[in-house]
Amino acid sequence: MKRIISFGLLALIASSTFAQIDAAEKDLRAKAKGADDSTKTWSTGGVINIGFGQTSLHNWAAGGLNSYSINTLFNVFANYSKGKLAWDNSLEMEYGTIKQFSQGQGDSVKWFKNSDRIELNSKVGYEAGGHWYYTALLNFRSQMAPGYDKAGKGRQVISDIASPAYTTFAIGMDYKPSKNFNVFISPAAYRMLMVQRSNLRQNYGFTKDEADKGSIKSEFGAYLKAKYIKNEPLGLKNIGFQTDLALFSNYFHNPLNIDVYWNTLISLKVNKYITTTISINTIYDDDIKIHTTEQRKNPNGTPMVDLNGNPVYKIGPRFQVKEALSVGFSYKF
Repeated sequence: MKRIISFGLLALIASSTFAQIDAAEKDLRAKAKGADDSTKTWSTGGVINIGFGQTSLHNWAAGGLNSYSINTLFNVFANYSKGKLAWDNSLEMEYGTIKQFSQGQGDSVKWFKNSDRIELNSKVGYEAGGHWYYTALLNFRSQMAPGYDKAGKGRQVISDIASPAYTTFAIGMDYKPSKNFNVFISPAAYRMLMVQRSNLRQNYGFTKDEADKGSIKSEFGAYLKAKYIKNEPLGLKNIGFQTDLALFSNYFHNPLNIDVYWNTLISLKVNKYITTTISINTIYDDDIKIHTTEQRKNPNGTPMVDLNGNPVYKIGPRFQVKEALSVGFSYKF
């Protein structure tokens, strides 16, 4: 938590420094470099967003919990283009945490993670003609901290650093009709699943035998990844929109059960440094077992219980959806 706060303070200090450079100076620099310099091969940029939330209740008859929350978003890209060669790189990191406590300051719950994602993409292609590129892609997805099933006492770890972590290497064709949209299609993709914590492996697609053998599981199949970015969509001022979709089908295990990873980010610019963001993350992975609160039924329709009389709940794949709304400091570079 201290590291997150320190990061936020450093970002705020950095933004104050960058704010010293006014528009006139930027114009001079652009002219000095040459805005139409055909020799330019790299384009870089990114955005930092830090949002804060706070709820305070005192003698509030309707009830509720006091809370503090912090959400951070860090996206950067570095793209290279020269002749027929194109190399696109991006790093997306998202982390959020919340602390809740009662109106009387008792029953305090420790800082609890409510958002955590890291995704790295690197894609190199050689132009084939007609906006198509022969392309090789590398994708990595994981998280930065342990995740728990609930807040407070008795909580259990249900995810962790590199538990799980997905690395995908694919070869195929990339269609890039404009700088705002591209779609990559691969009939030959290798995906490596890593789950370091042995007690979590069966929750993420390992059989018992695979879990006993080690922390790595290999899959081979088809892969599709599409991305769309648009500033001021439909003519809406101060609105930014970006979405990316990834699909994977394992040729050797239920190929019709396609894994879906869909991320969307919408930003509304209030002024130069204040922005409201809405992020929506959707996952469907047939191998991820979700523990639900829905009780299983016997063939005769009665609720199922174990030998000790405890309820037996349903476990299986589910659509996972996470939505986060944040208002706070944003800096684009």
